[in-house]
Amino acid sequence: MISKNYKLNGFYSWQIINTDGSIASKSKEKNNLILTQGLEFPSVYLFADCFTSCCVGLGTQAPLLSDVGLQSEHKRTNTYYNGANACRSYVSSGTFNIQRTFDFSVETETIYYGEIGWSPENTPGNNLFSKSLMVDSFGNVGPIAVNRNQFLRVIYTLSISFTPSTLTPSVPAISNWTTNGNSIAQLVGLYGVNSSGTTAVFDSGYQTSEPKNNILDIFISTGLQTISGFGNSANYTAGSYPQRATSYPYISGTLTKIYSASFSRASGTGYMNTLGIGLSGRAPANATFIHRLDSPQTKLTDYQLDLYFQYTWGQ
Repeated sequence: MISKNYKLNGFYSWQIINTDGSIASKSKEKNNLILTQGLEFPSVYLFADCFTSCCVGLGTQAPLLSDVGLQSEHKRTNTYYNGANACRSYVSSGTFNIQRTFDFSVETETIYYGEIGWSPENTPGNNLFSKSLMVDSFGNVGPIAVNRNQFLRVIYTLSISFTPSTLTPSVPAISNWTTNGNSIAQLVGLYGVNSSGTTAVFDSGYQTSEPKNNILDIFISTGLQTISGFGNSANYTAGSYPQRATSYPYISGTLTKIYSASFSRASGTGYMNTLGIGLSGRAPANATFIHRLDSPQTKLTDYQLDLYFQYTWGQ
């Protein structure tokens, strides 16, 4: 089994906006709690679609992993602010960051918000991905006041850290092959958001790294092309043999998605240097994850080669 892991972290800050567009007050960035329910969402939604809406409420109870909604939801929005760098996706130090900025409607009276959450649905209810208590402009937990004719703006970032994002020793555990090697994530292969906040393609890996994706290829290659750094284009087409991967049904609670491919006795014979996974139909040219063997291994016509890749995720 060759593994790629995602560590998820959510961060938010808020601004209270006056009628003239000026900022009345704002907070520092604070982390939030991704719920047990929310950790299941990537098996159904793209990561970027896990937080298409933001909601605020009047409750003051500390969030629990087992929560599914706010204590007292008051308002929800999927309206995005499209100012400079308000909605964007970018790579930084082995981490893929997806950021949206949400604007709520203007208040008709002063209201005190004590809780906040994010969801893939714009219908109020028990469908939250993550949540947090509100903090004031000094970072203290407690309700914030949004006055009449002001509105609340919320900036939320989901950071997805990839492991391995640098060449990392790993053991592919393939019978009759006596070598280990190094694994590394290549293209991101996740959807991000564009400047208007809409979910959009980020790179030529498309959605190959998304756990909900069931259509991708696994390949073996005789090539020894230069390995790209994380987030960069990767092409391993030389001497490659792609095979449509089998996607195993997701098992609730495992936070793991498994893919496999079988190379028959007549398929992909010869010396192999690289194993990988990527976009279906273009996997070797758009690899999102590869394993480079320490030394070439022979795929003989006497053997069938079975390869397994898994994606795991958590907080």
